[in-house]
Amino acid sequence: MRLKIKLDLEKLEIKKNSLTVLSLINKFLGNNNIYHDLKAKDYSVSMIMGGKKKDGIIYFDNDAHIFFSTENTEIITTVLNNIIGYYEFEEVKYNLRKGENILHASNVRYHSKGKTHFITEENKKNFEDYVKLKYDIDIKVLNVNAHIDIKYKNNSAIKSSNILFKLKVDNIEKDSKIFNLGIGGTTAQGFGFVSNVKTKETI
Repeated sequence: MRLKIKLDLEKLEIKKNSLTVLSLINKFLGNNNIYHDLKAKDYSVSMIMGGKKKDGIIYFDNDAHIFFSTENTEIITTVLNNIIGYYEFEEVKYNLRKGENILHASNVRYHSKGKTHFITEENKKNFEDYVKLKYDIDIKVLNVNAHIDIKYKNNSAIKSSNILFKLKVDNIEKDSKIFNLGIGGTTAQGFGFVSNVKTKETI
């Protein structure tokens, strides 16, 4: 299940996006929740989305939102219990079909040999091997938009790598996990959010 959760900017100051995401996830899952400390997290989230760029800076208006994805019934029940009555939200469908699918992933990075790497044209083959080992799925990176500087009006910033990739699907149920787990590292803090190309979300 994927939820699109609307954010009230009168009550939320967006600082560094990933830190704001972490604060929101603690609200959705509950402070000191057991899920955050799991090494293999059974959910993924997006960065805060719906922003518009003006003069090189991202501004958010009434369309600020975040996505939360999981197929874990216990986790989604916890999230719903914590957001009902506090946030507007809706369920969003994602689609896979058998055969080749072209998907989009935002803010993608991965961890290897103790270092964090953003995806580039030079290391995309290493990332494909990493995905095969971690998720047991085969992808082909088609396009990399690497090292984008995303700046916010309070002068905080993050670097980002967005990719288009091809996924050959034989088993829809098995391969759809990429939507719920994200792709790459730190997917529980807004990185590696996967979406269909025709409905892709951008920061």
